[in-house]
Amino acid sequence: MFRPTPSRTAISGAVSLPASRIRLQLLREALLEFEVSDPDDRLAVDLARYGRDAIVRAISVFRTKRQRGTLASTAHPGRYFGGFVRKIDEELELQLYAKNLRDTRQRLHDLTLNAVAEDLAILAKTVPTQEQPRALVEQALRSESRLAFQMYLDAAAGILMDLPKDTAEAIVDELTTIISRAYSVPKARKLYAITVLVEAPTLL
Repeated sequence: MFRPTPSRTAISGAVSLPASRIRLQLLREALLEFEVSDPDDRLAVDLARYGRDAIVRAISVFRTKRQRGTLASTAHPGRYFGGFVRKIDEELELQLYAKNLRDTRQRLHDLTLNAVAEDLAILAKTVPTQEQPRALVEQALRSESRLAFQMYLDAAAGILMDLPKDTAEAIVDELTTIISRAYSVPKARKLYAITVLVEAPTLL
């Protein structure tokens, strides 16, 4: 029965997955081309841990600089090349992080919109109109996200604008007291909430 002879690196367990072996072979060839001594594959194995795209770009950058004679003359070629791999890998990782952060933030935004919209619909059906501003402000003060805070606050202000001025102002006075006693809420957020609510009955 035929059994392929494992490479010295695979035997050691340092690089065992097929994709890692491919990266390792690519690095071996590059180091040989760049005349970097690596008899025990230590540098190649170390750099094979980084992403494929970073390795490919680093090889291409190093090869280009070598062909143009723009490599630093005092730099150790192995450390210099390794620095390219690490820096490019970090750059690619941060770019991917930015994309994932944007996608996750957008998902959080969408979920928040849906949750608040459902909450507003339930509140509108179950709470008397004049009591809704208080319920909405209390929800706003409990909200972690700025989006939910703003949505609840805007809904409360919209109801106040539709009420008779005297009634709205009396409700705002009550809400101002509630907001001022929300000691866990940052002062800037409380000031903003009071401003929005106080101005709502006076808007034309």
